[in-house]
Amino acid sequence: MPVERTRINVRPMATPLPITFLGLMMATTVVAGLELGIVPEHSYHEVGWAIVAVPVPMQLLAAAWGFVTRSAAATTGSAVLAATWFGVGLTTITGTYGKPGPDPALGLLLLGSAAALTVPMVAEIRVGSLLPAVVMGMTAARFMITGIDGFEHTHAWTTASGYAGFVLAFVALYGAAALELEGSSQDAILPVFRTGRSQRGMEIGLSEQLDEVEHEAGVRKTL
Repeated sequence: MPVERTRINVRPMATPLPITFLGLMMATTVVAGLELGIVPEHSYHEVGWAIVAVPVPMQLLAAAWGFVTRSAAATTGSAVLAATWFGVGLTTITGTYGKPGPDPALGLLLLGSAAALTVPMVAEIRVGSLLPAVVMGMTAARFMITGIDGFEHTHAWTTASGYAGFVLAFVALYGAAALELEGSSQDAILPVFRTGRSQRGMEIGLSEQLDEVEHEAGVRKTL
């Protein structure tokens, strides 16, 4: 009687997080520019189109690629970001001219998105990938501030949201650069702050890393 065997093919995959973070950087920068008055009010609708046309497709691509690379946190974070920015873009496109900032309905969406991002953030912290966790945590904070602004509609909250957006843009750009350089050079050119399992995965051999593959989602019988 033939012995049943399962074959697992392993191949190198690039992390989708640099794409996610670069899309995040572009989206939060253009919105922050509108909130701080750098982008004129008459370009209000153009901001929405810019978000829908560039960052959203990038993050959707990263979310889909995250499934292939078996990165649950990257997939979840990218998908939440893509959906959130799509909502922000549509609201800005269809919103009232000359009134930048989210309405209460979008404010609730942003608060919900902030809460949703804590899921991949905690997952990244647990495995020791601190840099992605910091980016997702700061994104959650930015969404929370902007969500509150949706209810308060005050100059102070709008300004705070704008500055938070620019700080997030810098952190997201750093995260993308650090992970991209690490992937291309096989070494941490910029600190990525790996600890625990994440750091161990960079140091141990391939055979050790494959020991637990059979228990991962997509390989085991049940998800």
